[in-house]
Amino acid sequence: MENLMEKEIAAIRHFNRYYTNLLGILDQHFLKSPYSLSEIRVLYEINKYKKCTIKKLSEILTMDEGYLSRIIKKFQKEGILEKARSETDGRSYILSITR
Repeated sequence: MENLMEKEIAAIRHFNRYYTNLLGILDQHFLKSPYSLSEIRVLYEINKYKKCTIKKLSEILTMDEGYLSRIIKKFQKEGILEKARSETDGRSYILSITR
């Protein structure tokens, strides 16, 4: 039963992500935040998934890797995100939120 619920929740999230992206809502800023909805979603997913990579984020968020890379560079410059080379795959970097 729980597995079915998790699948339904994942399907709803996928639907929401797809249509917010399609409708262009992702670049809007909310509640006087300095970050767009897409930037907040990136931070949320990095925090949610341990050992999160850019490739994984791109798949989860259905976001272009180039756009995602620019967001990540911005966060690194601001000091809110760190990248560390993956121990299992030297081509990948693990993303994490700083304190």
